[in-house]
This record gives sequence, C-alpha cells and structure tokens, in this order.
Amino acid sequence: MNTIVLSDGGSVDLNDASSGILIAGNATSSGITVTLNLISGLAAGWQATIVQIGTGAGITISCNSLGGQSINGGASVTLSTQYNAVTLLCIDGSAFVAIGI
Repeated sequence: MNTIVLSDGGSVDLNDASSGILIAGNATSSGITVTLNLISGLAAGWQATIVQIGTGAGITISCNSLGGQSINGGASVTLSTQYNAVTLLCIDGSAFVAIGI
C-alpha cells in the first residue's frame, strides 16, 4: 500500500492510479485538500483511505467538478476531528461511498 503524509496546508489530487492509497493528513490550522480527479467510467472497487492525524483544521475531500462524481450524494466530505478516517469506495464509476463518515 502506498502512503502519503501531508502537512498542514497541503493538497493532493487522486487519480485512477491512486487506488489503494493511504493518506495521513496532519491538518492543524490551514487544513488539507484532497481532490478526486478521476475519469468517468472508473471501475467499481477503486478505493483510498484518508486519516486526519492533526488537531485543529480539517481535511476536505472533494470531487473534480468536471467529472460528475459524487461522494455520498454530495460534492465533498470533511474530516474535522483528530483520528477521523474515511475509506472512499467507487461503486459505479461516478459515485463514491465514504465509509467511516
């Protein structure tokens, strides 16, 4: 499993090749942004896990506005408390379920 550790104020774009990644975000004051830049028609089963290890600011996970994807039916989800974690699972190519929110 590939792991990315993001510092406060950081950002990362996830793409089709990011499936299986673990992101540990140390958001403390500025927050962290994770963007799903995925092509439409993504195979069901794509997944990524994101953990907020910092205290203070949150991690915002959003979809690329051009791709038509959604997370739990919306445009984004936020991990706002230390040790919040979510696994994003693609269920049909454009819809993601956020497990753990």
